[in-house]
Amino acid sequence: MSHSDLQEQYGLEEQQIDILLQEDDAPLENISRRGHRVFFLTGFALVFLFIVFSITITLPQEVQLNFVLKGGSVEEVKRVGEPIFVHKLLVTTGDELPANTPLMVISSPGILQMISDVDRKRQLLKFQESTATDYLQKELEVYRTKGWSYREQVVELKKELTILKENRAAEIQAIEQQIAIHKNDLNRQEALFKEQVISQSQLEQAQLTVQQQEQDKRTALRAYVLSEQTLQQQLRLAQTGIQEINTTLALLEQKHALDREKLQQEVSIAEEQLKLTFGSNRIDGDRLMLLTETQGTVNMIREPETRIGAGEIVWRLETQNQAAYVYSEANSAQVGHLKEGQKVVMKFESFPYFYYGAKRGQITSIGDSPSDEGYYPINIQLNQKDDFKPELKKGMTGRASVLIEELTLAHLLYKMVARKVDGE
Repeated sequence: MSHSDLQEQYGLEEQQIDILLQEDDAPLENISRRGHRVFFLTGFALVFLFIVFSITITLPQEVQLNFVLKGGSVEEVKRVGEPIFVHKLLVTTGDELPANTPLMVISSPGILQMISDVDRKRQLLKFQESTATDYLQKELEVYRTKGWSYREQVVELKKELTILKENRAAEIQAIEQQIAIHKNDLNRQEALFKEQVISQSQLEQAQLTVQQQEQDKRTALRAYVLSEQTLQQQLRLAQTGIQEINTTLALLEQKHALDREKLQQEVSIAEEQLKLTFGSNRIDGDRLMLLTETQGTVNMIREPETRIGAGEIVWRLETQNQAAYVYSEANSAQVGHLKEGQKVVMKFESFPYFYYGAKRGQITSIGDSPSDEGYYPINIQLNQKDDFKPELKKGMTGRASVLIEELTLAHLLYKMVARKVDGE
């Protein structure tokens, strides 16, 4: 490169060019071209690194949910709705009890009134089942006896009708035979009259005899018809009497059953009122013996000879020990990404994540219907085989992360661009 070129390209003076030529014998390169090459190589390297990172680095897509720990020991807490007095304890703290075990004997004015109501209705029911039942049986027996009388009448009337029909047939047959004989005699008399053997009066006497026999037949038939109608009427009355007796018997038994059912319902309502107010119980004179409703262990129970105010705790009973599980809720935007079996990472507020780590689990169920607030219930099963050491207690809360998918940086950018294009 000549002096003139150096002066034009770099704006150097003559003296500066001479100094440069004296200090370095190496030929000078074009600084502008060298900078362009470095810039190009650096950009290529950055692009190459970006491509490598975008296809190798994955970014997790997660749904964040608040949760609460449930399950564990379940405790039955007994409170009373009105002031009571504890007379006697039948168990102590720590006792393991089966269901329906007596716990204590209590009393109060309200209890006394409820017990009196239950006793009164039980007495009415007992009267209904004994005295009223006996009276009903006697009344039924009277009607049954009357019914049997009607049935006997029916049998007798049917026999009389049969006999009447048989007598009618025999009598009519005898009359018809007599008529036939007299008609034959009349025919002979007519022949003799034509031959002038007998007189006109003798012929008329024979005709009158035949007519009298036919009249006797008609009279006998009418008499039998009237007798049969009378018997049929009596038979219908007897059968009607039987039906009325049967109806009366059914109504009496139905009324007795309804009265008994009504009293049983009243007793059940009175007993249920006691149970709703004081729980499972057994009446002990004018006092009430409280019972356990389920099996469990007594964690706390009030002392005897003490008064307990309305709403105060009477005892605590540990009834069961359920497996711990996590309950969460997802809104409509989140629930579409969730599926049963998805892995979940849970961070408890009680145990800082950077020190204790996280508890792991998986989704076991997703509710089909939202709550009134629009949230879907989510149940999460805890993984018992992990490194999370702290002891968990029911009611602890925290934040759960549900891994939906892992996308590479390139895939994520592609989806962002695609959504942007679809939006436009």
